[in-house]
Amino acid sequence: MSRYIIIIISISIVSVCFTEAADTPGKRPRPRDNVKVSPANEMIIDGALKYLAGKQNPDGSWGVSSRERQHPVAITGYTLMAFQAAGNLPNEGKYGKNVNDGMKYLLKGTQGYFGNPSSGQYMYGHGIASIALGELYGKTRSKVIRGKLENAIKLIIASQNAQGGWRYRPVPRDADISVTVLQVVALRAAKNAGINVPKETIDKAVGYVRACYHPGTGGFGYQPGSGP
Repeated sequence: MSRYIIIIISISIVSVCFTEAADTPGKRPRPRDNVKVSPANEMIIDGALKYLAGKQNPDGSWGVSSRERQHPVAITGYTLMAFQAAGNLPNEGKYGKNVNDGMKYLLKGTQGYFGNPSSGQYMYGHGIASIALGELYGKTRSKVIRGKLENAIKLIIASQNAQGGWRYRPVPRDADISVTVLQVVALRAAKNAGINVPKETIDKAVGYVRACYHPGTGGFGYQPGSGP
């Protein structure tokens, strides 16, 4: 795993842990997180975000290494999650322009899918981009995001296989837990933002994840019946 990916994931985890829980309209507020970010941690987070901002490509995407540049949709989605976790929105916050440019990159030319559906591991990037845009839509209510997010979620729903999971490409054939969990989080982010997601889709997905459970160890396998 590259330093770039580690920084993105670390920012997301640290920032979420130290951010107060958001309220969902119409529901009872969740308990507030009383943990505060220390000045030292603020400095670390801001330094990492500054690093990411400096690595953004002219077209709004991210990707430093040659392998990352092969998956710009996924890397851009992950980076947008990191910026959002620290309170940045499109043109709002210290890194608002970076978020806006990254969002435009993901939305550009989207016709219900993010990236090239024929690529070998397409559904990873599609799920990650859908999570990032689902979170952005929930905070901005952008009409531009909503239409394309709805189409992206429809594609996820349509490509769920009979067992309830997802695989590398948007076709309902086989499945594995790593691709599946990204689609589930994307569906949850969209549902939280008010996008329609059938209960049956979620129930089937939960069933697939449970089928991957390995009772002997308490772990989860890559696919049902495989070792943890």
